[in-house]
Parts: sequence; structure tokens; C-alpha cells
Amino acid sequence: MRYPFKTRFKLAVMGFVSEYFEVAKNVITSPTEFFENENRRDGFGYPLKFAAFSLLISGLFSAAQTAISGPAAEVNLSTPVLAGVSAVAAPIFGLITLTISAGLIHIFVALFGGENGYSNTLSILYYATAIGVVGSANSVLMSLGTVAGGIAGTLLSIVGGLIALVVGLYGIYIQSKGISEFQDISFGKSVLSIILPGIIIGVLAFGLIIVVLGASFAAMAA
Repeated sequence: MRYPFKTRFKLAVMGFVSEYFEVAKNVITSPTEFFENENRRDGFGYPLKFAAFSLLISGLFSAAQTAISGPAAEVNLSTPVLAGVSAVAAPIFGLITLTISAGLIHIFVALFGGENGYSNTLSILYYATAIGVVGSANSVLMSLGTVAGGIAGTLLSIVGGLIALVVGLYGIYIQSKGISEFQDISFGKSVLSIILPGIIIGVLAFGLIIVVLGASFAAMAA
């Protein structure tokens, strides 16, 4: 029996969503076991769809955060419009950012002996978007704290800040575990592959600021 297209589409979506949450749960709660057993590493198949859906959810949380904190009203955007814009923009810009970040990280992965190709590194960043959804949900909590004010608002902001720190560090841990497994390098080298690009970019940016400020002061003195 062949189901109508609408029914097949609905079943496919339900199946994907169900699998997504199962995979996301495994990435977050059992990253070592997940990456040891995960064979979908091409970066452009299931990992890409997984990341796009994660970014879609994160975009909706960002829309909620913006609606709570007030900027939506200031630019005369209704919450549904803002949610729609975020739903489209977040996956697009998020995937572009992840693609570039994976390229920078993979340079160091290769220097440290990783030989399994860029797509494996890209897949890790795509799967790690699962923890990014948690961070986006936490941003809504922090916005509620800002709006609430008082002792309750302060407590929410403090708790949200601590959660953000833990989520950020755990995100690095998940990525490091994944790269270690997918690229067959040590956990320590995986950590360095992730943090070194950010450090180098930060140092270069700081140096550029110093040069610009120095040139400005020199021009003013002249």
C-alpha cells in the first residue's frame, strides 16, 4: 500500500524529528559512546540536516529572547515575524559560520596528525550544535531574569550565567571528544585544535587594535 505524498511527508518529518532528539540526547549525555559508534561522518548528509535543525531551534529561542528583552518592539517587529526571520536566518548564517570554523580547526587537526579529512571535522561541529540549543534556551532564561529585576531577576541571571559557562566548556569537551574519535588523535591535541584558532584570531585582533590606536594617537600628536 502506497500512502499519499502528504502522509509520506508527514511520516518522514516525524521520523526525522524523533531521530534528531535521540541523536541530540546521545551527543550531550554520552559523547564518547556516540562518536565511537557514529558512522555518518560525511559532513554533508545527515550531519548537515542535524545542524540545520539545531540552528532552526536555536533561532526560535533567539527570537523569543529578543521578544522578551524588547528590541522587537523597538523596530516594530511582531513576534511571529521575528520568529520567521530567525528561523530562516539562523540556519543559513549558522551553517556558514560552522563551515568556516571547521576549516580553521581542521588546519590544526591536520598539523597534529589527523588524516581523515575536512568532512569529519565538519561533522563534529555539526553534531555539537546539539549543546548550542541548550545554550540558546538558557539565553531565554537570562532574558527573563533581566526583565524580572529584583532578587528573583538577579538569581535568574546568576544561574543563567553559570549555565552558560558550563555549556560553553562542555561544548568544547564534546567537540574535542568527537575530533579525537573521528580524526584518531589524542584528546589533548583535539582540545588544542579547537582553542588555538580562537586564541590566534584574538591575538591578531588585539594587535590590529593596538596598531590602529597607535596610528590615531600619532596622528593627533602631529
